[in-house]
Order: sequence, then C-alpha cells, then structure tokens
Amino acid sequence: PPPGTPQTRRRDALIVSLLAYAGLRPGELRVLRWENVHEHTILVQRAANPDGSIKATKTGRRRAVRLLAPLAQDLRECRLAVGRPPARALIVASAAGTPWTKTDWENWRERQWAPACRAAGLDPVPRTYDLRHSFVSLLLAEGRQPVWIAQQAGHSLAVLLSTYAHLIEEYAERERVDPELEIAKVREMNVRLECVSATEERSAGLTAHEKSPASAGPFWNGSDGTRTRDLCRDRAAL
Repeated sequence: PPPGTPQTRRRDALIVSLLAYAGLRPGELRVLRWENVHEHTILVQRAANPDGSIKATKTGRRRAVRLLAPLAQDLRECRLAVGRPPARALIVASAAGTPWTKTDWENWRERQWAPACRAAGLDPVPRTYDLRHSFVSLLLAEGRQPVWIAQQAGHSLAVLLSTYAHLIEEYAERERVDPELEIAKVREMNVRLECVSATEERSAGLTAHEKSPASAGPFWNGSDGTRTRDLCRDRAAL
C-alpha cells in the first residue's frame, strides 16, 4: 500500500512492536512470514542479506520467541487490516511481495521511524536496533534467567552477560515486572494523554493536523500514532 494509508501506518507500528517485544534483528524481521507466527511463539529461522535474498540467522540457529499478548493482538489486527494474506506471505514486503532490501529498510528508518521518534520527543533519534535492547531489558526486569534470555534474543550467553552486565546487576534488586501489564499500562497512559491533548486543541480551535501536520510524523492518526509513540517511550523508559 502507498505511504500514509491506514494499512501502512499499522504496518509501521507493527514493525516497532516486533523489534521491541520480540527482539528481532532487522534482517530477521524483513523475511518473517505469517506462518512463522504461532499461538504462543514466533519462529525465527532465517534472515535477509542486503539485497533481500535469504540467509541463515546470525547464529545459524532457529529460535522460538515467546509471543507476548500485546504483540499477538497487534499481529492479528494488522493481518485483518491488510486483508488476511496467506500464511506464506511476508509480514513486511515490497510492492512485489519480496523482502525489503537494506535500502528499503534505511528508507523506512529515515521516512517513518525518525519522524515518529521526534514526534515522541526523542532527540537524538535512537537507533531502531535499540528496540532490541529494550526487549532484553524487559526480560531482565521480569526476572528471567540469563540463559533463557540469551536463547530468546539469539545471543550466546557470553555475549548477553558482557553486553547487559550492568542491567543484570541493576535489576537483581528490583521488584519483578509483568511485561504484558507494563506494556498495557504505558499504552493506556498514552491514550489518556492523546485524549487530553485533543481536547485542549479543540478548545483552542485547532485540530491535531492543523497544529502539527508534518512534525507529528507518519504514525499520527488514531491508535497507530499512539501505539508508535508508546513504543518509543517504552524504549526510553527501559
């Protein structure tokens, strides 16, 4: 679908959800198919080369990532919105139905991700890869064991321990969190903020579009805009 449509806004929000709540690498996301989404897990078994051709994952192993309920809902809503594509279809695809190339991904980061982050008040704009770090941080805050987290992220245990040693120490003494409840709370909070903002703008005689047609970013309209900014704030909060 062309940019700026409800379908593409929903797709863009789903991309962020998959990075933040399933910890996919961008190359893994670019070749993910609907058939890889199961009832309780997402099966990650391949990745994309820069030209969009298929290769093995970074570790050469497949992994089953736990499917959190908010992400499962995002996936269901997106699939319904785009007309229930067949199981073999890519979740994110070019107009020809082929995997995005690295150039396609970089264009998305520049045209959709960066404006959405700025609209969320994140400056400088974080890397999309930081959402994968948020995923690991969320599992650590949940109190999961490093071995299991490494499996979920597709890391070796050694890499996990060296990269996240400071967070492992920090979360060791903290109260455990429920990831699904935390995601729900942030989304609900930002829905309320959206409602307050819209009310204030109407009182001033302005619509959201009149107030910020460009700077609001491509995910502004409706729940998709709220969801994308929620996810950006989730990253910052973690």
